[in-house]
Amino acid sequence: MDQIATVAFRDTESGSEALAIVRAAPGIVGVALSLRSDGDIEVLLPTTAAQTLLEALHHALAVATAKSEPDAHPGLEVMRPADDVYCWLEQESSVMLKAVTRFGDPVELTARDSRTIAAALLAFAEQLD
Repeated sequence: MDQIATVAFRDTESGSEALAIVRAAPGIVGVALSLRSDGDIEVLLPTTAAQTLLEALHHALAVATAKSEPDAHPGLEVMRPADDVYCWLEQESSVMLKAVTRFGDPVELTARDSRTIAAALLAFAEQLD
């Protein structure tokens, strides 16, 4: 298997130094996670499972990095997942979405913007459930 990337980081829960190592061969993607203070795990995924994991990580990243715009509506948690796009909970009964440019035009979205907005809307929907 070819090594694709090694990502060093500090685990936010334990504070331990950690590594994520990604390897690949035809039809297989390997992901290893290692904590300096604990153990290692490596999983070998078929490409379909790797694609599903990638989509889940994109979704999680969108939720984790959604920008908040607290001044837009005082007292409300307002998310700004993309330029000119705002969403918030209204009276704890519905999700509000505003997507219009300052000129009143529709907002053009990239695929990433769309995923980020979807993640923000899902996060609000979970609060309503």
